[in-house]
Amino acid sequence: MELMLAMSLLAGLLTFTFLIFRMGSNSWKSVEAKAKLQSEMQVATARLTREVERSTYASASLDPPGVGSACSFACPLDNQAQVSLNSGSGRPDWHQYLVFYHNATTRELWFRSLPIGAGDPERTSAEPIELFDAAGPQPLAFFRNQGKPLARWVVGCRFTMSAGLLQGELAGEHPRSWSATPERFSLRVVSLFRN
Repeated sequence: MELMLAMSLLAGLLTFTFLIFRMGSNSWKSVEAKAKLQSEMQVATARLTREVERSTYASASLDPPGVGSACSFACPLDNQAQVSLNSGSGRPDWHQYLVFYHNATTRELWFRSLPIGAGDPERTSAEPIELFDAAGPQPLAFFRNQGKPLARWVVGCRFTMSAGLLQGELAGEHPRSWSATPERFSLRVVSLFRN
């Protein structure tokens, strides 16, 4: 009888210990998943903010217009990642167009760069990518391909522009191995075009 009582107490103690370990493990995994998701989205929004601050509102566009899941603008960085100024006007020379777009199929935020040639009129006078002569006038949707992924697990992306500001909202979901409910995180960023 005492042996049975001791075994049942030991079994209860082991079960309780296992449950505490499992709760701690699930909490650790949850925090880890959220940290990965936050990190991906913060790196992406930091890059977007840096690039917007170097650009000009005159070159910005959204796809679809109004509230889009893609944005584009001119960038003054040359091949050595230096801002070059036009010797005559002192204004930036625009060396590339940058396109940030959400790929809903892969659940990623992508980044693409399109070079602006030395003889292109956009080099000295920034305008939206839809008017980019080197590619022939095309809608921004035409440039939503290629490039490289900037952030994973992005399930929603929304860009809006007003009064020299680009506002971006990213929503992400990171799968959990122990639950059907994913870890969720959203981030909003507001960036000012400075040139």
